[in-house]
Amino acid sequence: MTSAADILRRSLAAVLVAGILPVFGGATLCAQKATVTAHDAWVREAPAGRTVTAVFVVVENTGKAARSIVSGVTTVADTLELHEMKMVGTSM
Repeated sequence: MTSAADILRRSLAAVLVAGILPVFGGATLCAQKATVTAHDAWVREAPAGRTVTAVFVVVENTGKAARSIVSGVTTVADTLELHEMKMVGTSM
């Protein structure tokens, strides 16, 4: 039986590796100094009796060129949704 912790770890790994990093053109990041980084990732444990969870990650672009995350894929869930949260002044 797969534990909830195993599912959460696989979800995080799938989102980070399969969903976020390829969007930025992994070959470019390997050949040049990385200007887009993902860090402080964590997975919210699904509440008892629920199957929905969320993965949170801070993505920073320190380069001059604008970058966008436009899609993602996962092999451990039926769906993947992208949502943006950002601070504007003192409000999120």
